[in-house]
Amino acid sequence: MTLSVGHIFIYPCLWVQPPHPKIALCFCAERRWVFFFNSNPCFHGIAQLQVEAKDHEEALTKACYLNLSETLCTSLDEAKSARDTGIISASLRDRIVAILANPIKTLPDAQRSLALANLQGLVLG
Repeated sequence: MTLSVGHIFIYPCLWVQPPHPKIALCFCAERRWVFFFNSNPCFHGIAQLQVEAKDHEEALTKACYLNLSETLCTSLDEAKSARDTGIISASLRDRIVAILANPIKTLPDAQRSLALANLQGLVLG
């Protein structure tokens, strides 16, 4: 499967302990860069967007946090096995863009700017 910008994916993640499926938002399909959803906010509290299950019911089953403080690159195998749960809503996109509009001290500005541009440019239904 090919990742698509603005889509939320679920895929088996073998490098986390214990291994389990992870939920991620793709912001750069070419580089396979994603932001992860986590059950709890990161300890530092930087750029942790609280989301509700209703924000993307196709993948989220409970309230959680979208970690916008760092990006990860999925492996080719992870990307191939990912299940696409669809594009984010306009309201969720707008909340993400509002955080990405300002520098985030833990996120390289080049990645933040790319994520901002790609997510702002989404055509949403």
